[in-house]
Amino acid sequence: MSRRRTLTLLVTSIILGMPSPAYANPDGERGTLDFVVFILGSLFFVGISITVLIKVLIDKNKPMKKKAEIRVTGPDEMVPEAFIDPQVEALQQEDPGFSRIAMLDFVYGLWQETLHQLGRPGLERLRPFYTTEMLGLLREDPLVPTGSRLSDVVVRGIRLDKLDRLDASPPEEGQLVGPQARVIALVELDTSWRLKTPDQPPTYHGQLVTLEFERPVGVRSRPPGPFAVTCQACGAPMPHEHLGERCDHCGQDYGSDLFNWRCREILRSTDENPWLAAEIAYHPVEDPGFTLPARFSPSLAQRLKELEHEEPDFKRLLRERVTEVFDGLYACWNMDDTEGMRPLVGERLLGTYRYRLEGYRRREQKNRMEDLKILSMELSRIERDRHLDAVTVRLRASCLETTTMISSGELVGGSDRHPRRFCEYWTFTRRREAPTAQPASCLKCGASLGPVEEASCPHCGSRLYAVSGQWELAFSEQADSYLKGQPRAPDDGSSWRRL
Repeated sequence: MSRRRTLTLLVTSIILGMPSPAYANPDGERGTLDFVVFILGSLFFVGISITVLIKVLIDKNKPMKKKAEIRVTGPDEMVPEAFIDPQVEALQQEDPGFSRIAMLDFVYGLWQETLHQLGRPGLERLRPFYTTEMLGLLREDPLVPTGSRLSDVVVRGIRLDKLDRLDASPPEEGQLVGPQARVIALVELDTSWRLKTPDQPPTYHGQLVTLEFERPVGVRSRPPGPFAVTCQACGAPMPHEHLGERCDHCGQDYGSDLFNWRCREILRSTDENPWLAAEIAYHPVEDPGFTLPARFSPSLAQRLKELEHEEPDFKRLLRERVTEVFDGLYACWNMDDTEGMRPLVGERLLGTYRYRLEGYRRREQKNRMEDLKILSMELSRIERDRHLDAVTVRLRASCLETTTMISSGELVGGSDRHPRRFCEYWTFTRRREAPTAQPASCLKCGASLGPVEEASCPHCGSRLYAVSGQWELAFSEQADSYLKGQPRAPDDGSSWRRL
């Protein structure tokens, strides 16, 4: 019974429970009878009123039941100011080889290597990637106290927030040449790491960092690939022992502006414990982003038209791949099998899943996600550049998530009865180049390779990065943290975006 109907019954019972007054007659018999009826009737209806009132109070304190149906996303969903696609396309007019995804891979690898080398001699090999001022600050970074060692660095999230061009300016007094036109890139990273101090148990830390990069207008991007400490001009490896002033192979000065991207500013906004304690769920749970409007790029329709022209079955094949990755990823999660995730996710995301599973193991806990169901899939963004295709899918799903103590099986988080509904944005990438000959040997261990069917070397486990053309999950973001800005209404509906 709804609260409104209950209150209506309460008011009606009170009105009906008010008997007419007894009129005394001369002999007094009728008056006595009416008085008795009045007392009994009042007690009866007062009892009903009290019962109804108690039910209202009980209903008020009960959690309201979740509706069974899935909310259909409305048309107020476009966030043009949150996407930097126009800025990317403007840079690609001057540098056709620029790729947003490749840029993020470069920054991811550079910052991960930087944190690993803090307090070590290897930091000097990264000198060409930082301005003199920034490298000096990194040498004195307090993150790693003397004698401590930083390891298990994971970049949990990364995003290109800004891409801008600064025009050339006239020379100041006393200068012959003024600053030339430059491209500025702001990249935000969510990182975590393990710190081991002598005679102390290891501690775990997290930090949000914004890195500002710059390079002169006119410099061309190198093809995408795994980060390596190499010359950005020619790709030759840098010496391990002594880093000179210029590349031994091409002669490019490491301090030259033409070296390519160089970090000129580091902003650290938080320093906090990156782990949140589990909570037991006593009713169905919805993540904060589950009911938020879908967000999609203004260029989505045009990009989708291009892809469907080249691949008429694009949406069906993508839907099948998303389902395959979804099912395989969580099956591996439940088995603590990160190696089984390799054919499904990129190296960056693989490190994130390793970190999360290791976090549960450190606490002697086991996290499982059962009864997984995909509730909806729809396109959010399509990016295409010279090297890569990238497709972002808004994925809404439900599961029974539990966290238990490994030793006793005691439930410490989630529920095996009440479902959790969540929404994430998954970005898949694939190479655009035609498949090339597979590598004859592993670039890391040198082992000979037979036919390559897996994404990793069967001898040492390192990533082969063989070009396959298969969609690979590269980014996974919670809906409540995906992009920034306020929704705006497009001119059409949203059905064409559903997979």
